[in-house]
Amino acid sequence: MYLKQIFILLFCFLLCQNLVKASGIGTLETSIRFTATLIDTLIVTNDTSICNGQSLSIQALPAFSYTWSPKIGLSDSTISNPIATPTSTTKYLLQTETIGNNLVVNGNFSAGNTGFTSQYQYLNSGIPEGVYYVGTNSYPWHPFLNSNVDHTTGTGNMLLVNGDTVFNIIVWKQDISATKNTNYIFSVWLQSIYSGNPAELQFSINGSQIGSVFKASTTEGQWQQFYTIWQSGNATNASISVINKDTIRTGNDFALDDIVFAPLLVERDSITITVINKPVLVLNADTAICTGNKLKLQASGANSYVWQANSYLSSTTIANPIALPLKDTSFIVTGYNLPNCFSSDTVAVGLLPNPVFSITGNSVFCKGDSTILQVVGTTGTYNWLPSASLSNATISNPIAKPLVSTQYNVTVTNANKCSTTGSVVVVVNQPPSLRLSKDNDINCVKGITTLHVSGGAKYIWYPTQTLQYAATANPIATPLATTMYHVKSYSAQGCYAEDSILVTVSKAASDIGYQMPSAFTPNGDGINDCFGTKKWGNVAHLQLDIYNRFGERIFSGNDGNACWDGSYKGIAQPLGTYVYQVIATTNCGEVYRKGTVVIIR
Repeated sequence: MYLKQIFILLFCFLLCQNLVKASGIGTLETSIRFTATLIDTLIVTNDTSICNGQSLSIQALPAFSYTWSPKIGLSDSTISNPIATPTSTTKYLLQTETIGNNLVVNGNFSAGNTGFTSQYQYLNSGIPEGVYYVGTNSYPWHPFLNSNVDHTTGTGNMLLVNGDTVFNIIVWKQDISATKNTNYIFSVWLQSIYSGNPAELQFSINGSQIGSVFKASTTEGQWQQFYTIWQSGNATNASISVINKDTIRTGNDFALDDIVFAPLLVERDSITITVINKPVLVLNADTAICTGNKLKLQASGANSYVWQANSYLSSTTIANPIALPLKDTSFIVTGYNLPNCFSSDTVAVGLLPNPVFSITGNSVFCKGDSTILQVVGTTGTYNWLPSASLSNATISNPIAKPLVSTQYNVTVTNANKCSTTGSVVVVVNQPPSLRLSKDNDINCVKGITTLHVSGGAKYIWYPTQTLQYAATANPIATPLATTMYHVKSYSAQGCYAEDSILVTVSKAASDIGYQMPSAFTPNGDGINDCFGTKKWGNVAHLQLDIYNRFGERIFSGNDGNACWDGSYKGIAQPLGTYVYQVIATTNCGEVYRKGTVVIIR
């Protein structure tokens, strides 16, 4: 086959298979005469033989129109694939019209706003009426429209139009050279980009409107193809146009794409069908099996066999394939005695219903809990596996208490002896594995400690009286006596565990405990800004006094959190040395400290 013929046939296939004939468009005048080219490539089906009384589907390549002759023995003489049922050997002749090369320049608008003219204004905003634009999407060209894309790829260009209220406005126009006495097809793809008031359009060639008015779909974004046929006569030029016939202001928003103007070519081919006798087949009797079971089919009476393509068969070319139907199915086999001499028969295989059920019960719980697994929707006999963690493996509702996540399978057998196996996964969430620690025990040197826990998702510590941040992983403890602190922790799945840690309080005296800093920097940076006893832990009956070099008391506090910020009466005190005195009751008894502290700024 020549390359040109391949191109023509491929183009014809892509275009013709989708043609949507608009009302009144596409009628050929019967007075037109063609010069047909005789080729041997139009009919895909080769010369062949069939059995007497059988039919053959003749397949031809895609074309615009078909005429088969003689009509006798054909189901339809005007389609690409008529059913032939000749009673004797017959030669059928086919004459077709196919579509030649597209003569439209930039018919798919891939080159943008070039190669054509329009009486509308080209504008990159689609809000006013009477404008058009070449783009890939109706939004944001018109911000009040939805997103609609081109016909060919979904990403290419198309002609976007906001129709005017003026009658017979030319939306698109292009001049093309034509050949005399030639039939041409003029087609366009059309979609509504706004569902209200779909556009009404008509074809025009050389100033004459041809065909009927065609209307865009009321469904937004749905592409449709419309066409008409034109006979050139003595014309050597075709000024082809698409005209807007809609004059209503609201709506009338549409898009055009893939415009074609191409000649119609006439070609001929033929096929000879030889009629011979057919075999007689013997098959299995019709039967029924449980859903999911297999059945061996058996055919005899012919030399070879072809089963109708079916995904339920192990093979389609042997006499005894294995069938695994998933629904009531009729398996059709064709037996051959000679090439194309065949007969067909059917084995009906019905399906007995398998039990259909669901399994209820808690699918997620914590270790130590249990749930009832319940088969719902059917009755019969039951067999559960694994059975070790079930109360009874032969009833419909056993109690399950697994220690780890487990998949339970149950096989239910009904009165037809048909079985179904279902499964349910019970997820057993484990409690958190806690790890506890502490920074230190409490003594005269260290009056505070931080507890630590990990392994859970959230925590609650108790007793809370001597804890700060009891709902965190790292609470601060300031016990006055030896205390056992307990923590209850929850995992992310809601399972919990408990553990405890002992904090020992020793009240042995120590000369090195409860020290005071020798300097501080009250500059507001959050580091060493304050002078006091915050790190002493539990302090009772505190008295902290600060004196300047004149012996004037400039600060006094009696709270464990008392802290001097380096000011007096709201005025920052100058750099220098100040005298402090502390009297406090602590874990180690009464503590007295006196000394000096330096302000550094």
